[in-house]
Amino acid sequence: MNGTLFERDAPNYSASTFPPPRPFQDAAHQALRDGLKAGHRRQMLMAPTGGGKTYLALRIAHEALVKGRRALFIADRRTLIDQTSATADRYGLSAHGVLMSQHWRNDPSMPFQIASAQTLARRAWPRFDVLIIDEAHTQLSVWVDYIASEACTAAVIGLSATPFSPGLGKLFTNLVNAATMHELTESGVLVPMRVMSCTKVNMEGAATSGGEWTDGAAGERGMEIVGDVVTEWQKYAENRKTIVFGSTIAHCTELCKQFNESGVLAQLFTSETTDDERKQILAEY
Repeated sequence: MNGTLFERDAPNYSASTFPPPRPFQDAAHQALRDGLKAGHRRQMLMAPTGGGKTYLALRIAHEALVKGRRALFIADRRTLIDQTSATADRYGLSAHGVLMSQHWRNDPSMPFQIASAQTLARRAWPRFDVLIIDEAHTQLSVWVDYIASEACTAAVIGLSATPFSPGLGKLFTNLVNAATMHELTESGVLVPMRVMSCTKVNMEGAATSGGEWTDGAAGERGMEIVGDVVTEWQKYAENRKTIVFGSTIAHCTELCKQFNESGVLAQLFTSETTDDERKQILAEY
C-alpha cells in the first residue's frame, strides 16, 4: 500500500433504470442542457408539486455520473434526504453516500452524495461537478455563499415549486419552468382541484419578511380559527384520509389536539418527530 489509501473501482451507473420521462420533463431537461451551453452556470428549475422535480434532479445527476463526473444533491430536512436516497435506490443509483450526522449511509468516497445543508455548514464541501439544491427558494446561507464564491465551479441547478423569494434573480441566471399546475391537471398528472370557501384568517397588520407573512405571524393568526378548521373538515372531508398543514409546530400541535378532542384520530408530524415515530406514522397512514 506504501502509505496510500486504497481506492475502490468507480461505480458503474450505466445500468440505472429510470421510468420514461413525460414530454414536459424531457423538454425541461433539454432546456437545462441548452441553458448550460448558453453559459448559464446557475439555473433554476421550477415545477409544481407532482411535476417530478426529484425525478428530473436524479436524471441530471445520472447524466453526469455516467460521464465520470461527481454530483451533489442538497436538502435541508432529514425526511427529504431519506426520501431522495430511497428514490435514488429505486432508479438504480444505489452507489451514493449521505452526508448527514450519524447517517448509516455515510460514504464520502461515492461520486454521488446526498447532503444535509446543516451538515455542509459544519464540514468542508466535497468535490463535485454538478450541484442540485432542493427547495432553493429558501436561500440557506450555507449554499448561497458557496455558489456565489469563486470556489464554486460546478453547474448549479436549483429546484423549487415557488421560486419567487427576493434575491433569487441574483443567484440564478436562467429559469426553466417545466410545467404549470393547469398543464399537469390537463394532462392527468394532477387531479382537478376543488376549492371550498372556508373561514379566512385575518392577516391585517401581520408581520412580513421578504414579501411574505412570517411563520410566527401566520401561526399566531391561524390559532384563531383552529376550531373552524375542524368544523370545516367534518363538513367536507369526514372519514377521508387528510393531511393538514400548520404554520408552526405550536399551530400543528393545537390542530392535532382539537381534532383528537373532537373524536377524530390525528397524529402530529413535525421536525421534532423521531425517526421511529415518523416510520410508524407514515406506515399507519
